[in-house]
Amino acid sequence: MKSTPGAISGLEDGYTDWAADFQYDRIIGKDVLSWRGTYIRENSWLLATLALTGASQVSHHLNALNTNAEYHFGNRYSTAV
Repeated sequence: MKSTPGAISGLEDGYTDWAADFQYDRIIGKDVLSWRGTYIRENSWLLATLALTGASQVSHHLNALNTNAEYHFGNRYSTAV
């Protein structure tokens, strides 16, 4: 995505992000163990914002990693970590 803060044309800020996710399920008798995860990477290039003194550096990135596990006891109860 490209944007020009407060203007129609001029220097632009740019943003890109990508992600990957997974889910693994293991059946144990009548129960199910689930493991899920997500990784997100966001990059930004703030040329226009830097020119307006709204940023301290041009390029930034953010990494986010989330994971959880859940155990399903039959079809009535479950618990998550």
